[in-house]
Amino acid sequence: MVDTIEKLNLSKLDKSNWKTYRFDQIAKSISERVDPTNTDLDIYVGLEHIDSDSVHITRFGKRDDVTGTKLRCYPGDVIFGRRRAYQRKAAIVEFDGFCSAHSLVLRANPKVIDPQLFPFFLHSDTFMNRAIDISVGSLSPTINWGTLKVQEFLLPPLGQQMQLAELLWVSDNVVEKYTTLRNQIITSSNQFFSRILHAKSKNRVSIKLGEILSYMGNGTSQTQNLNGLGMKVSRIETISYGIVDENKVGFVMPVKSIEKYKLDVGDILFSHINSIAHIGKVAIYDKDIGLYHGMNLMRLKADERKVLPKFIFYYLKSSHSKKYYEKRAKPAVNQASLDQSDIGSLKVILPSIDEQKDIIEIMESFDISASQCNYTLGNQSRLQKSLINQIF
Repeated sequence: MVDTIEKLNLSKLDKSNWKTYRFDQIAKSISERVDPTNTDLDIYVGLEHIDSDSVHITRFGKRDDVTGTKLRCYPGDVIFGRRRAYQRKAAIVEFDGFCSAHSLVLRANPKVIDPQLFPFFLHSDTFMNRAIDISVGSLSPTINWGTLKVQEFLLPPLGQQMQLAELLWVSDNVVEKYTTLRNQIITSSNQFFSRILHAKSKNRVSIKLGEILSYMGNGTSQTQNLNGLGMKVSRIETISYGIVDENKVGFVMPVKSIEKYKLDVGDILFSHINSIAHIGKVAIYDKDIGLYHGMNLMRLKADERKVLPKFIFYYLKSSHSKKYYEKRAKPAVNQASLDQSDIGSLKVILPSIDEQKDIIEIMESFDISASQCNYTLGNQSRLQKSLINQIF
């Protein structure tokens, strides 16, 4: 990859022979409609199935999961999230299926842009920032095709695009390698936790989660901003792979009532209002970064006379708990929800405090391996993003 970078000399990329194109010259929007109740297609992709800053789709829904008219997509198309473009969702389709009407199904024009380069172009700051700027609406800003299609972008000649695409796919393969490794560690961790909990023991009781919590409550309802103005608050993006990501917090203006929402070390943040894919996401606040409790996450406190906070965290993080809450979630428009009684109803197999400590120690060793993998993955992802933005 280094040889390819030196050959292309991205730091001094000559754009004198590049040309400007309208977006509808670069790609067309495929508007073929699908009725989920009257189709043989079974693969559905909602925006909740697409990860931010990734060109891959790794999760899917089924036609029985959804209602209302959707958009047809074909292998080679790109699903782009036109609602809340700041989430940076654009991924390649590798199947016959259909997707959310809050998407645009985009098909590259091979006479203008190499289809292998097109997904990375969509993830460039140049494109994404423009997409955010032209979005309309306050609660769920959305892009209109009529506005997007007339936007103009500078592109390299097709011959050079092939080299650039090759470079970016090599970089992406490295990212995918570490993503796979991290997911394998997470799977092994889940399997261990499941085995250890179902091992026979006389020192265990079955008890409802609500009976071993000292507190469960919602966060502040203040409107959040992403401009760094005010106090740091949690949001759904803040909890990722069980950790609190300080780089993905929201902000609210300081008011006197905010103090009661300040998080304490050991608090657990639980996603109870979101898409089904995000219901049950959980993270533990394991170091104080001055964070306050925001909307759409439930705050749980362990009754430490009965249970250790980290044990509850690992229990809620398990695939067993995730499936339980997904089944109990109440469907609503574009999202699902759990109330406090739903959350507290989970049956917990509770070992002794000493055994909890032993389980936590082993689970933490999995976390260290996953964290090391995440660190490398983060570096590789930043490199990939840098390469994309050097090009575009």
